Amino acid sequence: MDISTLQNLEAAGAHAALEKKLAAAKTPQVLQYATAYYVRRGKPAKVLTCYAEYMQATTAGERDLGAVAMAIECARRLGHHNLVTEYFLALNKEEREKLDAETLSSVAAAFAALRQLAEAERITGFLRARTGMPLLPDFDGYVKKNYGDARAIRQFIKNTPPRFDRQDTAGSVQKALAIAIAHMAEGNYPTAVAVLEQCKAVVS
Repeated sequence: MDISTLQNLEAAGAHAALEKKLAAAKTPQVLQYATAYYVRRGKPAKVLTCYAEYMQATTAGERDLGAVAMAIECARRLGHHNLVTEYFLALNKEEREKLDAETLSSVAAAFAALRQLAEAERITGFLRARTGMPLLPDFDGYVKKNYGDARAIRQFIKNTPPRFDRQDTAGSVQKALAIAIAHMAEGNYPTAVAVLEQCKAVVS
């Protein structure tokens, strides 16, 4: 299937004809196009279907991480935390490390929402290393060293509103992680997830 044919149909608004062709052809190139097309059409459930087929039709060397990021974003918007983590775990180590900070933040939030804190901490540790911040020694040790006791954690949360800057992605991600970790220390996992998602919405 010639991708230019699909592009021309989309440009002409011939969505019925285009979607018929997308349903008939299942090459990696067409599936990748279909994933992006359904994002543009605002159909996240279709994105997930096409992405699942795309994953099955490609190897790590062929896979476009842009398609991965789109699928993770759609799964996040639908509240499918398990799918977010499954998509991430289906990647090899090199692919995971190449994902952008916003996508990795979504993955960390999904692991946190599923109470898989070790995985969430591993990803936040990688993000901290990427942005030049010190690695976390362990969760309890890090919280005690950097926040103090429970009273100090609550004071930090009170004094650090979750306001983020689109022009400062690295700084915003660092701030979001700091606030989210504080909420996790308090056991407020849904709030921690909400902070990470709020940051992603601003900087993405």
